[in-house]
Amino acid sequence: ADGMLLVPVWLVQKSAGEEPMSHHPGTVSTLYSLDNGTTWQTGDFIEATADCRDPNETQAAVLSDGRIYLNVRLSDVGFRAYTVSETGYDGWSALALDPALPDPTCFGSTASAVVDGQHILAVVNCAHPDKRENLTCRISYDDGKSWSKSLVVEPGDAGYADIALTEDGTFYVLYEQSAGIRDRLAVFSIEDFA
Repeated sequence: ADGMLLVPVWLVQKSAGEEPMSHHPGTVSTLYSLDNGTTWQTGDFIEATADCRDPNETQAAVLSDGRIYLNVRLSDVGFRAYTVSETGYDGWSALALDPALPDPTCFGSTASAVVDGQHILAVVNCAHPDKRENLTCRISYDDGKSWSKSLVVEPGDAGYADIALTEDGTFYVLYEQSAGIRDRLAVFSIEDFA
């Protein structure tokens, strides 16, 4: 609402002592601009915890009270994680597992919008603990505390997925199949959720 531009990032810190092109152990942060993209700054690093190992590919959404929610992929944990900040660049809550979001270590996405006067937080990911299949979109009316409705977008082979949500309740999910060989676009409505 204040015009801040925000980009979640995943990186391996040099202090980890890994090779320059290493993907692990990951940490996540945000890049942000308060001047319409003229300059950018790095937010605080969000470190792994005992339960949330190797955080990496991350997406952001705005919660109903303006806080920033990051939905985080973890390596070989079987679930997604999340963290929340008042600003989007500091004061992050400790990473926490979301047991309602099983995940096989695959990119997922999140978005939010106000639809018919209600703030909706949506997440899409492969809802399986170890296979890239069962691509599912879930929605929350309480800022991710619970996921009250879900819709299976693709029951079979799926992969990386990105989501957009419009104020008229239309969802757009662009996702891959067969590790990027095919891309699909699913379009559905808030009324399609069970």
